[in-house]
Amino acid sequence: FEEDNCVILDVVCYNEPPVGFPLRQARSGDVEDWRGGGGEVRRFKMDLASGEITSSGWPNNCFDEPKVNPKVDGIRHKYSFGVIDDNGMLRLTKQDHDTQEVFKWLGQDVSRELPWQPVFIPEPYSEKEDAGVLISFVRDQPTGDTYCVVINTETMQDVAKIHFPKGHHVPLHGHGTFLQGQF
Repeated sequence: FEEDNCVILDVVCYNEPPVGFPLRQARSGDVEDWRGGGGEVRRFKMDLASGEITSSGWPNNCFDEPKVNPKVDGIRHKYSFGVIDDNGMLRLTKQDHDTQEVFKWLGQDVSRELPWQPVFIPEPYSEKEDAGVLISFVRDQPTGDTYCVVINTETMQDVAKIHFPKGHHVPLHGHGTFLQGQF
């Protein structure tokens, strides 16, 4: 976004190339020992008058799969949604870029549930930036069962879970986005 004659860009940066998900394990459903990594959220600011570029980081924040409300694409925004590495467990989160607070999905059983690839769906008739839902596939690691969770992004509490039949493998890496309208 542009503000005060500066272009500001929030980016997830890696100190080294990120390690990809092991494809052979994904095909067999064996992901128990795999944990995703993330990068550091950095804000780059380029002064359009001087050309000077500065950056500031977000300490101790291992963040990945960032999403924002499409209503704020290209303008100043307060929130990003994604996953963090929280002591070796992936957690769905809402990140406040102004205060650097991290709000975690409250209903997650971190001892067994692995969420991934969240998709943000905005509330169509609200101007609030965090009004909407986050959906994500979640794997119960001990059983291998999968469900889709729907989380209220204002409260970070789940409002629905759609369970798939036992033994039905649903890949966690379903990259996607929500597109509103008719196609």
